[in-house]
Amino acid sequence: MEGVTIAKVDCTLNKEICSENGVRGYPTLFLFKDGKREEKYSKGRDLESLKSYLTGQFKKDEL
Repeated sequence: MEGVTIAKVDCTLNKEICSENGVRGYPTLFLFKDGKREEKYSKGRDLESLKSYLTGQFKKDEL
């Protein structure tokens, strides 16, 4: 999906980042917009569910 970055963080190597964001279980997915955490994602873990969620979160001109 153009305009969207999906990043993976290894909490065993990046404990500070995970602690700051309240990660307590794995996998944990958060939506960030403009560098600010918006919400925790708790829907389906398959690619289609994620794409559908992201499409609903951004206006067409934001992607």
